[in-house]
Amino acid sequence: MDTFTSALENYKYLVIFPDMSCKLYQSLRTMADDISASYATISRRLSGESQILYENHATGYKFLITRTVGIFGEACVSEGGERARE
Repeated sequence: MDTFTSALENYKYLVIFPDMSCKLYQSLRTMADDISASYATISRRLSGESQILYENHATGYKFLITRTVGIFGEACVSEGGERARE
């Protein structure tokens, strides 16, 4: 597995912000701080879901929050079923 793929697998969450920018997070708490949300609320809403649309009622902003588990590993598999190599 290459360095790029290994680095991506360290991230647990992908957030798409209202301005359509994206950011990867390793920690639920760090992500919750960036979107001004309670990490407990985000954790509860994500339980059993792979993604949620979270609306911050104080600001009115909406965020798409996606778990990245399995996304990057599967994206790095070639058509023949083998992992892509450098």
